[in-house]
Amino acid sequence: MNLSRTPFVVSNGSTTWYDPNSLEDLLNLKEEFPQGRIVVGNSEVGIEQKFKNMKYAVLIGGTNIAELKGISAGESEYIFGANTPLSDIAHFCEGGADGTVTFAFSNMLRWFASTQIRNTASLAGNLATASPISDMNPMLAAADASMTIKSKERGERSIKVSETFLAYRKTALQPDEVIVNVRVPKTSKFEYIFPYKQAKRREDDISIVTSGMRVKLAPSSDDFHFIVVDSSFSFGGMSFKTVMAPNTSAFLLNKPWTSETFEEARKVLALDLPLPDDVPGGQPEYRR
Repeated sequence: MNLSRTPFVVSNGSTTWYDPNSLEDLLNLKEEFPQGRIVVGNSEVGIEQKFKNMKYAVLIGGTNIAELKGISAGESEYIFGANTPLSDIAHFCEGGADGTVTFAFSNMLRWFASTQIRNTASLAGNLATASPISDMNPMLAAADASMTIKSKERGERSIKVSETFLAYRKTALQPDEVIVNVRVPKTSKFEYIFPYKQAKRREDDISIVTSGMRVKLAPSSDDFHFIVVDSSFSFGGMSFKTVMAPNTSAFLLNKPWTSETFEEARKVLALDLPLPDDVPGGQPEYRR
């Protein structure tokens, strides 16, 4: 069955809805209306309109653009189309080996919102919305993922997810830019990545604290233990944006992978993630 649609425009006088069906049309619309909001899952825009009384003169549908959907696996990375439903990504990653990036994504997405939301929500929606308590943004940042971004005027560029979040709900994307895909490196031998999510209940709940944690090891010269050759730790719910723990990663570099190293790293991590007692959202001691 061919479910493709022709582009159309609908307006009620105060808001105009554009529904393009090609990336070229989408880029043209973003050039003409840089402040127009792209809508895919609508979970964020719907909340803003209903509960925050926000008004949008232009909304742009992103669901029917084939170039922004799909999953492919290259030799060294996975490429996820920006608007690929999270449920498709979860199915693709299901059965990933313990510690691999597919295992981590599958386990994080298992508890991501509800089935209905996963069927429409996308990685690009998570990234562009830039929620400080996002489940997937810390996972992507820890996995050293990058975004391919495109605009009609500037062409195509790439940016690391870890460098994307500048302030509360503010990203490095320019108003006329569109996320085309998300590229996630495959985990190599002795490289492990794991998700973490703490919420009030297991299913269909927003996070209190969420994290992606990646460590790459190598055998020591004497073969008696492993040493840390690379690591990255990213957290949501610990600041006004998704944050990294750079001092912890620097501390772990070339350290032996032992319980003693882990205990020392925990102390450094506490310094990477300070929370004042009057932090918005409360529960600072619990979150720490």
